[in-house]
Amino acid sequence: SAIDLEEMASGLNKRKMIQHAVFKELVKLVDPGVKAWTPTKGKQNVIMFVGLQGSGKTTTCSK
Repeated sequence: SAIDLEEMASGLNKRKMIQHAVFKELVKLVDPGVKAWTPTKGKQNVIMFVGLQGSGKTTTCSK
């Protein structure tokens, strides 16, 4: 979503408007609106961890 800073009312905080717009776009990326996956009991479930080297994949899996 684009923000036209020139057409905004003078009383609005431009920084907060930009932060809110960025937040909304990030939420769209992270929350696609699809129901979360739940493991099936009594059946083998495979999960793949992907990440950069040193990002803590093995540590996270072992905890």
